[in-house]
Amino acid sequence: MESSVQNSTAAVVQPSWHCPICSAPHSPSNILFTLQWPEGPVDYFRCSCGMRYSSYAVKKSAPNPYDDSYYEHTRYAEDKSRMAYVSHLAEFFDTVLNQAMPSARVAMDVGCATGDFVAWLLKHGWNAHGMDISEAAVNKGRARGLPLKAAGIEELFHTPNQYDVITLWDVLEHVSDTKRTLAAIHTALKPGGFFLFKTVSCISVIEKMAEALYRLSGGRIAGPLKRMYVSCHLYFYTPDGLKRLLEQEGWTVLHTIQTDTPPAALFRSKLMRIAFHGISALHRICNRNYELLMACRKPSTGI
Repeated sequence: MESSVQNSTAAVVQPSWHCPICSAPHSPSNILFTLQWPEGPVDYFRCSCGMRYSSYAVKKSAPNPYDDSYYEHTRYAEDKSRMAYVSHLAEFFDTVLNQAMPSARVAMDVGCATGDFVAWLLKHGWNAHGMDISEAAVNKGRARGLPLKAAGIEELFHTPNQYDVITLWDVLEHVSDTKRTLAAIHTALKPGGFFLFKTVSCISVIEKMAEALYRLSGGRIAGPLKRMYVSCHLYFYTPDGLKRLLEQEGWTVLHTIQTDTPPAALFRSKLMRIAFHGISALHRICNRNYELLMACRKPSTGI
């Protein structure tokens, strides 16, 4: 089984894939390490621009884990965790939008999962909707009366100039075509509209420590690294690289904040929450966090 997956990966790895940031072609020599997952081995690479990506990115596809079991994670299953996660996002949202609040207040949360952020938007006076490719997640949100629909990002091409704000929380690392995703969001926003998102980076202190542990152990201690390189994540960005990409695609970048998801949103264990608080403190000291919050704006005229 393992060899068949590896052969299949080799067959589809070809120069036609290019880095979305610097346009460099893929090369097998860019490989950093290989992690074993239930669905088979996944290779992880580093582009010359610093961005990291998986063999799934090269194949432009990945396993779809978004069934009912995916939403049993603490972040979705426990009220306190859900509130901690939404509060984290809402703080950033308010920081950006309080400076230039749109009058119409029409918002779309793309990759809305079960709709917790949509619920927050509605509570705070927004005309908000959500969309997600997971019918399991959408059905959970609909059962709470939230205006969600099961749809992919491509649908945004059919709603030009419709939204004042589009959010994309913890989604960009999952999509196979980064530029097309950004183009769809650009199309659906009104001129002067805002695009806010959160994604993973590849510069964090804990990620470097996990990679060092993996290498020093000869690959035997892979658990910490697998927490950084989740199998359904295709891309792992640098702050500078992502800013460069956004500007290339016609966005004005307003804010870039290095961050970590609150421990209360990730762990049931009190001990794990305390440990993660320590890791987050180290990240802040070094200014090398695991995640990025970014806010961009579509030009009012032109593009």
